[in-house]
Amino acid sequence: MSATGFTLLAAPLLPVWQIAALAALMLALIAALWWLRRNTLAALARLAAAAVLLLALLNPQLQKEKRQPLDDIAVVLLDRSASQRIDQRAERTRAAARHLRAMLSALPNLRVRTATVPPDDGRQGTRLVAALGKALADVPPERFAGALIVTDGRAHDMPKQPRRALPAGYDGPLHVLITGRQDERDRRVVIERAARYGIVGKQQTVRFRIRQQGGAATERVAVTIRVNGETWGEYRIRPNAPVTLRLPIARAGQNVAEIIAAPM
Repeated sequence: MSATGFTLLAAPLLPVWQIAALAALMLALIAALWWLRRNTLAALARLAAAAVLLLALLNPQLQKEKRQPLDDIAVVLLDRSASQRIDQRAERTRAAARHLRAMLSALPNLRVRTATVPPDDGRQGTRLVAALGKALADVPPERFAGALIVTDGRAHDMPKQPRRALPAGYDGPLHVLITGRQDERDRRVVIERAARYGIVGKQQTVRFRIRQQGGAATERVAVTIRVNGETWGEYRIRPNAPVTLRLPIARAGQNVAEIIAAPM
């Protein structure tokens, strides 16, 4: 929907200060003539002529404006991380995306932008907030209508206060659609302490735990420890309990330790 408006502008033929000086001079002359002759009618005529001259020098113009409002922008962010390939989550994500796009496209004055969270690289995890910031990089804050995120809920850069997930200056609703099921189970290895370097021939302490959600919390988990590609030890560990191991530094350079928990 467009709107038409008119604006009165001035494009002076002389610098404004010169027009102001001329107006002051003309007013002084008219006042002096009136004082000498006391002819009010002639003074008014001179004032009218001076006003017309000054108005012509100001060069007023009437500008016609046609305004076309810009659409608001809503972002649909789809999580494509590795955990989204579990238990038909990818299919649920695609179905949700189709439904959201169809629903939002029916709204007037709204443009829908679809963005994706790329697969994690194994080091930084799922970066939902970073992907949302990238999707909004060229969206003016005043045009932001809101964001809808379709994910399994695993985000490694989510702030403690969800409102801070939006870039500074952006204010709008933030909705999350979870693709998982309420009764799902999860098991992962959490490294709590590990040295960044060590001395060859010595040992370094690694502290970890097997964090488990769902399942029997008393049933021990089979864990395999590999150092530089070779099996170093096998254990049965109680879930959610801290474990401390001393692993050897067998060689100079990079030493790779793997902690592998059996799947649920």
